[in-house]
Amino acid sequence: MRQLSILILAISTISSCSNPTTLIDKEGVLVYLNNSKTDKHERFPGTKTFIVPPTSFELQRQFSRFSTKDQSSYVQILETTSTPYNPDNFTKERIDSLGEKLIEWNKIKIQGYDGALLFAEVRDDTTKRKGIIVFGVKEFSSMVIARFPKTDNKMKEEIKNSLMTVFYDNTFALDRLELANFDIDLSKTDFKINNSMTNIFSFTHSGEGNAFNDPGLTHIVINQLQSLGDSTATKNHAQRIIQEYKNGGIVIKDISSKGKIINGHYAFESKIKAETQGKSNIIYQLVLTDSKSTILF
Repeated sequence: MRQLSILILAISTISSCSNPTTLIDKEGVLVYLNNSKTDKHERFPGTKTFIVPPTSFELQRQFSRFSTKDQSSYVQILETTSTPYNPDNFTKERIDSLGEKLIEWNKIKIQGYDGALLFAEVRDDTTKRKGIIVFGVKEFSSMVIARFPKTDNKMKEEIKNSLMTVFYDNTFALDRLELANFDIDLSKTDFKINNSMTNIFSFTHSGEGNAFNDPGLTHIVINQLQSLGDSTATKNHAQRIIQEYKNGGIVIKDISSKGKIINGHYAFESKIKAETQGKSNIIYQLVLTDSKSTILF
């Protein structure tokens, strides 16, 4: 199905409750975070990553997010074993080349894992800024993403201090379907859960392959989003996704779409004949919305 693109943006010069060790290496500032898990740490549901959230933040379990009551500030996560961490993607030069307006940047080590700690402007909302801490190795990558009001310097410091407490528990026994708010009957197929990226779930034949990185692999991807609200927004979102297919190099040969009601909820269904990297394939897409969430199948 579609590939996921994640843009990164910026942070640095750190002094926080995690007591980092700051050293100078040949590339400049290198911040070591030697964190350990405490009774104040809370886990991002659906992941092996823990954090001490800002004091005013509450857990939104369904979206693996900690946020203020008014949703003006939040910290959430993308964690996956399907995409290895590549430090070359998170250098200051690389991020600058993407057109991001970096405010701060630091190279970091978290429990020995390579990473980066960043703050930057938000391109689609000039009233906001964002912070990111990202790290990993060949076997996994974890990205904690924060957004907050541009003028709220106190909130920025709270979020920075929170990001600095991140802890990855490699021994945690993770249920990949922990956050799934749906049921799917695969009993008449050989499809099994293949991977997850927080609240995005992939299923493949016998659970093999890498559905996130191989667009030619036969697979099912189910993504949970916040509620789109109504039928018009649901239809528009479905059509934007189809445009993303085209932007990603998928050639649409034929498409039929319609709205329908499933279990009392509005859904927009698309059946697509397409060509990807010279190979013919079929894409079935369903976007279903209720008052609480949206499911993209």
